[in-house]
Amino acid sequence: MLITFAEEQGLDGEELRACVSADRFNDRMELGLAEGTRLGVNGTPTFFINGRRLVGAQPFEVFEQLIAEATQE
Repeated sequence: MLITFAEEQGLDGEELRACVSADRFNDRMELGLAEGTRLGVNGTPTFFINGRRLVGAQPFEVFEQLIAEATQE
C-alpha cells in the first residue's frame, strides 16, 4: 500500500521497495521504538516539553502553557 501511494505521488516505487527491502534504517527504527517504550509512549502524537509528557492532539494553549512553565524554571 505504501509503494502504491508513493507511486501515486510521483515517486519511484522500485527505489522505495529496494530501500525497504534492504532494512537500511531498521536499527534506527528499533532504537526509536525501544526509547518510546522506555518513556511510556504508546500512541501518537506524544510530545515531551521539558520532560513533561503530553499525549494526544492538544490545542495551542496547552503547548503555550507548558512552554511558558518550562521557560520560567
